[in-house]
Amino acid sequence: MAPGPSVQSDAEILDYIRETAVTVWHASGTCAMLPKEQGGVVDDQLRVYGVEKLRIVDTSIFPIIPDQHTQGPTYMLAEKAADIIKEAYGF
Repeated sequence: MAPGPSVQSDAEILDYIRETAVTVWHASGTCAMLPKEQGGVVDDQLRVYGVEKLRIVDTSIFPIIPDQHTQGPTYMLAEKAADIIKEAYGF
């Protein structure tokens, strides 16, 4: 098992952790869906404020970072975005 029997001292264990650790955080919340006055970047139709014909459909629009893996909320967002875009174009 990792790190193996060759790693014995506290310093070696810490070195192993530094060399192999990765974060589990998923980038999100950088283009929050909030009112523009509150610092939002997109509206409730996923349109970017001040830019025509541009929508954002990824985890960057989440105003709060989910306390779980972002895959499920992203699937939900994609489904909702598809409905929003179809409706906007009369489908």
